[in-house]
Amino acid sequence: MMWLKNLMVAVTLMAAVSAQAASVASDTDAAIRKNLTAKLPSLQITAINTTPVPDIYQVMLASGEIVHVYKEGNYLLSGEMFAVQDAGGLKNLTETTRSQSRQAAIQSINKSDTITYAAKGPSKGDVYVFTDIDCGYCRKFHVEVPALTQKGITVHYLAWPRAGVESSVGKQMQNIWCSEDPQAALTLAKQGKPITDSKACARQIKPQLDLGFKLGVDGTPAVFLSDGRKVGGYMSADDLAKAMGL
Repeated sequence: MMWLKNLMVAVTLMAAVSAQAASVASDTDAAIRKNLTAKLPSLQITAINTTPVPDIYQVMLASGEIVHVYKEGNYLLSGEMFAVQDAGGLKNLTETTRSQSRQAAIQSINKSDTITYAAKGPSKGDVYVFTDIDCGYCRKFHVEVPALTQKGITVHYLAWPRAGVESSVGKQMQNIWCSEDPQAALTLAKQGKPITDSKACARQIKPQLDLGFKLGVDGTPAVFLSDGRKVGGYMSADDLAKAMGL
């Protein structure tokens, strides 16, 4: 299986593990940091955690990436770490840690900086969607928004122009975020219709692009839940509701 090739710790995987990563002892933390930064000075380490596998540690980087090292960092392992569970399934421990890290970043989002389509009736949950108006699947996702809001799901859009903020699409998205009616402007743009230029405003989209990179966005749409889980790209309203447990 392809996933096994990326799983460099398969021999030592445990059948049952805790989903929570624990901080390493201070002396081990210091040794790993010293060794890695001496040999790879460009690395910006934000945290080092234990894993269920003895002598293998999880290293979180400022870029949002997660790598694994052996002992004091003389060996670096590439790929995800999975736990083989009693029922025969796999649990991605690396993604669990990413979700925990992303949750704080998502909860810090100022919703007034997003373009929000509110749930109809009692809200049952929120999704955060990094979008690009020049993206076919983003336009397809937008068609699902009315059904999502009818299901009680609030959709918060964040701008993520794939070609960059200074691109033609990036400038159009800045106009959308600065328009008098951002919801209507975004819908028009996703229908391929022209939008009028807007005056400069305080709602800048570059911080949203930067946040997307930090959260590991590499394409659009990128859909996240409030708990930090990345549930995928395009999903139908029914599939997204199921992913949210609704």
